[in-house]
Amino acid sequence: MTALAPSPADDLRPDFVQAGADLVAARLAQQAKDTPAHRAAVERQRARVDAVLDLYLELSDPRCWDVGHRVASSPIGVPAPRSLP
Repeated sequence: MTALAPSPADDLRPDFVQAGADLVAARLAQQAKDTPAHRAAVERQRARVDAVLDLYLELSDPRCWDVGHRVASSPIGVPAPRSLP
């Protein structure tokens, strides 16, 4: 029986889950009190989710895989989470 090797895109799952959770938190903060800072936080988190999804799509193409290289758990180019004010 042959097992499939995980793709480099599989390493992005924790980043995507965290980005989604941070977006939910930002939306809840905005829902509680709609301020410019909360709106900006929602937009930052949306951009972060978009960055992770873009990286996933890029890495999903097996023609781009380098067998000896795996993506780190925090990919470059994905903004780090920021705390809400």
